[in-house]
Amino acid sequence: MPKTVRNVYDKYLIYFYVTEPKLRKIEKSRYMDRIVHTWLVENFLKPAFVPQFIPNSYACLVDRGMHKGALFICTEARKRARNWQLYLSDVCQYLSK
Repeated sequence: MPKTVRNVYDKYLIYFYVTEPKLRKIEKSRYMDRIVHTWLVENFLKPAFVPQFIPNSYACLVDRGMHKGALFICTEARKRARNWQLYLSDVCQYLSK
């Protein structure tokens, strides 16, 4: 369990520091700001931007996601069994810096 130092209340943000595995500043908007943000994204931004995405976009979209993305990669790999490249990423190393 990460250790937190203390909450600091700003005019617009609440932030605190986590000390494990290293010192990080975590910022959080106030409750009313999060409600307005969700309303704006759901009613205006998603209808404007999601239709412009390529069909293979799976992250954080309704009726898509990690499992559908993994299934798509598996089916494409089976179709192109002889000629396909594998993309490997290491997220743990990126987050630990």
